[in-house]
Amino acid sequence: MGKQSEAAQKIGVSTDTLGNYERGKSYPDIPILRKIESVYGVPYDRLIFLSLDFGLTEKRTEKPERKSS
Repeated sequence: MGKQSEAAQKIGVSTDTLGNYERGKSYPDIPILRKIESVYGVPYDRLIFLSLDFGLTEKRTEKPERKSS
């Protein structure tokens, strides 16, 4: 059993549902937020007020253009 499936079981949701929460495709209600808070040890206000780009990094694949003199 993987970590996500263990967490989903403790929270009482499916692994797909938990994945949707993580990707921002759906959002938990307050009782589920409280369970997430308990399982992950993160206060609900940190869960709710994370910035939209939390955990995302930009990967630059192109080299910056050089200015010619």
